[in-house]
Amino acid sequence: MTNTILKAMSQRIPVIGYCLLLFGLGACNPEPDESDLYTFTGETIESFIASDSTLTHFNYVLKRVRYDRLMAAYGTYTCFAPTNEGLEAYCDSLYDDAEAVIPHNGMTERSVEGLSDSLCLNIVRYHLSANVRTAVSLTGTGEVSTLLGYEFSYASDSIGRPVFNNKATVVRA
Repeated sequence: MTNTILKAMSQRIPVIGYCLLLFGLGACNPEPDESDLYTFTGETIESFIASDSTLTHFNYVLKRVRYDRLMAAYGTYTCFAPTNEGLEAYCDSLYDDAEAVIPHNGMTERSVEGLSDSLCLNIVRYHLSANVRTAVSLTGTGEVSTLLGYEFSYASDSIGRPVFNNKATVVRA
């Protein structure tokens, strides 16, 4: 009886194999469905920053530490980009810091071009969050963590804009 079952099974296995092969070949399509070729057609963080004349200093810093490439790719980040005015004020404060262990905090001049690579990297990571935050999600009060490891609190001002640590106001989403 065992020989009869084995003989019957050996006759069915090739048939099952051929059926699987036929089903597998039937799934091939020489013309792919083009609706799945694109996942995103809007602006990336980098293209947004590069097109804004008030963010040229931050774009310089991004390029300097090659984070422009990451921001040009598709991913889950939120960028709180500082304006040119904000970065200039920060550079001035670093350069004029009387308590700095290294003169001028290692800056070679009073400008974004005078920043060291490590300062540029800190600036970028300080302004990026690995979480997606929409303008609507930043109403009321809450906290945001950055890639540099800082937690910032925010609260809405009188016209509904988020203000971080009572200092930095989001002027445009």
